[in-house]
Parts: sequence; structure tokens; C-alpha cells
Amino acid sequence: MASTDPLSHAYGFVEPDQLPTPLAQVARRVHAADPDALSDHFLALCYFAESQVKLTAIALLAGLRSSKPELAQQEEYELVRAAGMGTWEESLFRCTTHAQSGFIDKDLQPLVNWLVQKRPRSSDEWAHDAWRSANDVLERVDDVDPDPPRKLAVRHIYALLTRIRNKTRGHGAVGHEFYEFAIPRLRAVLSAIAEQSPHHAWKWMYLSRRAGKGNVRALHLSGLSPRHLPAEMADKYSPREAGLYIQPHDKADCYHLGSLIVSTHECDTFHVSNGNFSNGRAEFLDYSDGGTRRIECRQYEQRPAPLPRSTTEGSPRLEIFSNTFGNIPAQVQGYVNRPELEADLLKRLCDRNHAVITLHGRGGIGKTSLALHAVHAIDQASPPRFEHLLWFSSRDLDLRPERAVAVRRTVGDLESIAGYAGELLDLPNLDIAGFAALLQDPCAAGSEGLLLVFDNFETLDDPKDVQRFLDDHTHSPNKVLITSRERAFSGDFAIEVYGMELAEADELLRQESRRLGIERIVTQERIEQIHEYTDGHAYVMRVLLGEIANADQWVPLKSLVPRREDLLEAVFERSFNKLDDSARWAFLLAAGWRQRVPELGLLVVLGGRELNAERGLQQCVRLSLLQQHELPDGSFCYTCPELARLFAKKKRESDPDRLLLEEDLETLQTFGGLGASPSNAGSVKVLDFLFGRSDRRVRACPEECDEVDELLLRVAELDGRAWSRLARFRRTFSRPSVDISYAYRRAVEECPDDGDLWRERATHAAELGDDAVHIASLISAVDKSPDDREFVREVAFELCKYLNDRKSEIPMERRGVYLATVRTHMAKLAGELDPTGLSRLAWLYLLEDNQAEAWRFANLGLEKDSTNTHCLGIVERIDRDTRRQRER
Repeated sequence: MASTDPLSHAYGFVEPDQLPTPLAQVARRVHAADPDALSDHFLALCYFAESQVKLTAIALLAGLRSSKPELAQQEEYELVRAAGMGTWEESLFRCTTHAQSGFIDKDLQPLVNWLVQKRPRSSDEWAHDAWRSANDVLERVDDVDPDPPRKLAVRHIYALLTRIRNKTRGHGAVGHEFYEFAIPRLRAVLSAIAEQSPHHAWKWMYLSRRAGKGNVRALHLSGLSPRHLPAEMADKYSPREAGLYIQPHDKADCYHLGSLIVSTHECDTFHVSNGNFSNGRAEFLDYSDGGTRRIECRQYEQRPAPLPRSTTEGSPRLEIFSNTFGNIPAQVQGYVNRPELEADLLKRLCDRNHAVITLHGRGGIGKTSLALHAVHAIDQASPPRFEHLLWFSSRDLDLRPERAVAVRRTVGDLESIAGYAGELLDLPNLDIAGFAALLQDPCAAGSEGLLLVFDNFETLDDPKDVQRFLDDHTHSPNKVLITSRERAFSGDFAIEVYGMELAEADELLRQESRRLGIERIVTQERIEQIHEYTDGHAYVMRVLLGEIANADQWVPLKSLVPRREDLLEAVFERSFNKLDDSARWAFLLAAGWRQRVPELGLLVVLGGRELNAERGLQQCVRLSLLQQHELPDGSFCYTCPELARLFAKKKRESDPDRLLLEEDLETLQTFGGLGASPSNAGSVKVLDFLFGRSDRRVRACPEECDEVDELLLRVAELDGRAWSRLARFRRTFSRPSVDISYAYRRAVEECPDDGDLWRERATHAAELGDDAVHIASLISAVDKSPDDREFVREVAFELCKYLNDRKSEIPMERRGVYLATVRTHMAKLAGELDPTGLSRLAWLYLLEDNQAEAWRFANLGLEKDSTNTHCLGIVERIDRDTRRQRER
């Protein structure tokens, strides 16, 4: 079974001891397969592929179940009835889309990221080789695309494995040649994925409570031999029910894997749901030997209730409004005008520029209401700017005053968007290509064009690709309006939607108070308190009024929010779960300080933790968790809305790195409040810490030098005192000479009185052969250290040599620019100079043709040593020049 497949040379088959036990047992079956029994060997590989896909999906559902059990239940209901692997692969795909992945707990986000991360070939060769090998196998039994997806991700490889399994399930349909070709490639692909999978390195356990005792019994499921954890370790866990659990890291919670995988008490067998559900029981398959069992699953007998429609879902058909055709929802009841935002939005919608406009802001801030106001205003205009107004809702959560309610999306991806547009415009079977043509040709639907509004754009399956499609294909007079908590694409025109102004909030709160019958309670003073406390957040202000109405009295605001933790989770939880480590740390730190936080402090503190501060901060801004403000000097500072601060406080208190975060918060505060340049000694120590930590980091991992250099450069741009440290860092790690020179130039500009710095710059310039910078730096160094006799003496020699070699380039009248500083300081030291030093001082005068002073200092040298050749030479030269002048 020789193979030319590139991946088969890099991988054998993964060893069972590298895998969690449920998968290790299936790997043992592959290792035990008779190499001559090709069909059995191939079947064992297919079982391993199936178990890999299913266990990955089950792990994702464990993270989804902790925050959105109703979504996990819907997925499990379908999976327990799955007729094939396609249902499992589709579920895995749904769990990794924006719509659902944001609900998966942050500790399991590394698995989501691993599945969806785009894999450029230069850095992820294994993924491209795996895709090509799997595609080559599939090509033998099905039509395939010869080229990998434009943005290859691991979940695309999972999809190929599922298709291979489905196409070869009837094992008699393929023959000996296929097996010889497929087996080595499939072994290599599966082994590569198994070795790369992050969740295989997590702790897999079986947890239960001992009958009658109540203490915890824990088995660590690693390799083929699960082991019991000692009692002191087992008692750290608190399982709600017996079963299989995963723990991503030691500080993380344990996540129950649910009912789709079951095990015996001793974990010697594992059975995974395999469909065939009937009479409250489903088939479960042991992939290690192919055995099946019927297991009771009555919790899945009743289909979960379908999700309700969103209150802002568009009509399924076009209607005639005032002056346009459209399916736009009714204006939000009780809408309060926001004149400045409305004027800006309508101006942008009615111009002929900017194909895509985004209303960006936090959940519940009023983006949808503002969009609805704008499209209704356009409809009532005469003549209207557009002929058709099409509303696409991808909203999956309605923020209602009583609670957040999960709702169904109208559209989820580009295909469903195209289909829905076709239904509205009576264009049957409109596909993606037809939708692109419709966006490009305004006459296809009407001469005045289309306005397409996408509400809650961030919950589409792939918002970035959809937005790129819309940006590429939307031609004037057509336009696109998006509302989104997250900016997925930088080519749009963004309008930031912040909280209401006080006058707007006043109108909203008085209107709601009348409706709730609590006008007597909500006074002007309390309106101002609510506005300040909520940062004018429309949804939150409504919720707080509802709580006050329930109490029928004024309740201090700080005691109201803890009653409604669901409020904070609805607004912030999904965005928080999307944060990587750098962004999480940045958010929790910035939210821990009740004032504007300078960018410099965050860069230094996060850089000290080896986190990418700039990327993390931008992610927080993009997800509307922090607000960025530009200062007059061009630097930035960040603020955190009060409610986000309360949410962050809860997260920080339960964070496994809580103590480190508190330590960093204290360090951050040494930088003072608003401003870019710290002034106290504490911040200097922090800079020392950062550069010391950076030095150790690069020594340990040289490949991280570029990333560290980028961070230190940004710190130096914000605090001039860091340029000298950056220059030394760059010299230490042999960075490009031009970068070192630039750092030294900026360093002496920021700290012109630092003589040592001028000397360092001179040394570096000499190493590069840059004589001009070398001499200029030495002259400045002398100016800062005029009493250092030996140094001044050496600089004088270098200066004499430099000017003497360039007599033809530097005219006599310009030499004073170089000579004056060193000569003046050296003359003051004349009484302390030895004869050679005095000869150099004489040369400085001689280079500017001041023979009298040159003769005087040379003779002073001869008085100290009549045999000094340097002084004798100068005196003889002057005497010779004098005789020649007399002779003339």
C-alpha cells in the first residue's frame, strides 16, 4: 500500500495514549486492524472518523448547554434521530456559526476557533495537506471540487470526512484498488486532525457521587487505562449528575457532555447516539467494537417548541406603503426621536456614495429602532429615494423588558438571503449568482433601486463574507443598511450608536413612566440619575423602570441591576464569549477603572503578560464592549459603560486569573488618569518591567521577536522615555539597522540631555559606518558631559580625523559648526590636559585656521613635555607657514 500522498509521510496513525479514552479505544481498533483485511481496516478508520466528528459536536454542545440550553436541546433532539453523519456535521457547523458560537462558554472557545480559523497555506500546511488527501479519497467515489475553499478551515475537512463515510457506507460498492488508495491517506488525515485537536488535550473525566457517602468519584479518561483521581482531587468537583465531563484547563469549570454519549461505571465501554429513535429509545453505538445498545431517551420524545417570530421580523411578502414597495416592520411603539443620528443616517442613505452603511453599537442601544425610523422616513418622502425597501432579520434574541427571548432568524446565510429576496420580489429560484446580478443592476427590480436592511447582522453564519459579497456587488442606486453589535468588515461606512442624550432619555423615561403609572416616582432628579447610571442605554432604562413599577417605589439603582443578571447577560454575554485572551484581559482591566484609561497603560500591562494589547482593544471596540476616544496628541484612551463595568465585575470575580487581574489593575493605575504620558516613578518601574519581560520572552521564543518589537514600538510612540529602551532591545536582538537607528534618533529627540544615550547612538553609527551621525552624536555627548576629560580628549581626536579627511567637502567657514562645542569645553579643561590632549585642542583651532591659539596650546604641551611629537609637529607646521607668508 505504498502512497505518494504528502501527508502520509508526515504522520503514521495517532497513538491511543495521546487521546481521551472514548477515542483512544477506537484508535486501538485501527491499530489492531489486519493490514491485509482491507475492508475491515477501512471500516475501523471510518469508525474513528465518525467518533471524531461526533465527540467534537458533543463537546461544542456542552458549551452551548451551559448558557443556551434551549438551543442545545434543539440540536440534541435532531441528533438522537439522525439518520446519518450528515446531521452531525450540520450540527457541528451550526454550533460554530456566529449565531450560536457566541453562546458557547469562553473556556470552550479555543475549540470553536480551531474549527473555524482560516488556514493560510504558509502557516497551516498540515490543514491543506489533510484537505487535499481527504479530497483525493472522496474523488474516487463522488464528484469533488478540485480546489480547497478560498478560506480553508478545519470544519471543511470534517465535512469531507462525513461525505467519505456516507459515500462508502455500502462497503461492497468500493473495491480493492480503492482501499489501497484510500487507507494510507485516510489514516494520515485522521491522525493529523487528532494530533492537532485542542480538545483532545483537555481533561476528560467520568464524575459521580458515591452511593451513601456523597463524596465524588472521578476517573481521568486518558489513553486506554482510565485512572481514579485521589479523593482530595476528586472532591474539588461538584457534578450535578453522573456522566462524562470535560475540563478545558485546571481553572475552568467542568462541562457535562450530556446524554448523547454514555459509559459504564468503570468506563470500559462508551456508546454514542446513532439514531433510530423510537418509543422513547435510541440506538447507541460502541465505536471500539461496533456493538449497539438501545438506551432510553424519553427527554427527547417531544420536539422542542418552535421559536417565536421576532417582534421586528419583516413581512414575508411585499406590501405597498406610502410611496414604496417593501416588507418593513412597523415603527417601534413609543419611539423617541434622535435628531442628530437620524439626520446623519438619512443623509448617508440618500447620497450616492457608500454602498454599505452600518449602525454599530451595543445590544439594546436602539439601532433597530433607528433603522426602522429611517426606512419609514424614506418611504414617506416624495419622491422616495428607493423603489423597494427589503428588510432581512437575522435576529435570534428579542430584548423584551421582562426578559430576553430567543426568536427564529428569517435569514442565516447568503443562500437564504438570496432565496428570501427572490420570494419578496417574485423572482422564483433566485440563487446567489442571481442575487449578485440583482444588486448590480438597479433596473432589475426598479429604476430607483433597492434598499436592503439587515437587522442583527452579527448573528449571520458568516457575516464577514456576506458583507464582503454585499460590498462587492451593490451598485448605485442600490444600498445596504446593516445593524450590528460587531463590525465584521472595514469597507463600510459606520455610524456609531451610543446611548441617548439627556433630552432624549428624558422623553423616553417620562413616556414609559406614564405608561407604567409611576410618574409620581420618576422625578427630574431621578431621570438624570437613571440616564447617568445607564449611559442612556434605551433598553436598560426601560427595564429599570419596570422594576421600579413592580416595587411601586423608588429603588436605588445599584440594588436593581443585581436583581436582573439576565439583563447584563443578554446585552453582553455573547460578545464576551467571543473575546480571545488578550481582549478578555483588556476588557476586564479597562472596566475595573471608573475613568478614561490611557492606551499606554493598557499596552504596557498587557504586554507584560505577553498579550496582544492592540488586537485585544480593537476587538473590544468592535464588539461594543469598550469605547475608544482620540486625544489631542493622537493617542487613544478607552472607557467602559457603567453596565458593561458591572458585567465585567461579575466576570472578574469569577475569573480563574482574578488575582493577576487585580495586580494588573493596581499597576495600570500607576499611569494616572486621562493622558498619554505617565509622570510618576511607579510607571517608570512598570516600563522597566515590560522591557525586562520582553527581553526574557524573546530569549525564550526568538520567533516572537517581531510581535514584541511591534508592541514596544507602540509603547515608545506613546511614552518618549521608552525609545532608549527600544533602541537597546533592538540592538540586543539584532533587529534591522535602520530600525535601531530610528529608535536612537527618536530616543535622543525625546531625551536630549542624556549623554549616555548620545554615546550609544554614536557607537551604533560607527558600527554602521555612518560617520556623520557618529561625529554629530559625539559632539552632543560632549555637550552633556563637558567635565569628562578623557572622553572630551577622545572626541577631539575623532573630530580632528573626521574634518581632516573631509577638508575638500567641508569649507573652512562651515567647520565651526562642528568645532565650537568640543573646542570650548576642551579649552576650559586645558590646565588638566596632558601634552597629547593639548595637541588635539591645538588641532581643533588649526582646522579653523586659528594659528595663534593653535600655537599657544601646542606650546603649553611642549612646556609639559618638550619631546611630544604631536605638539612639535604643530609648532613646526605653524612656523613653516609663517615663514612662507613672510617670503611672499
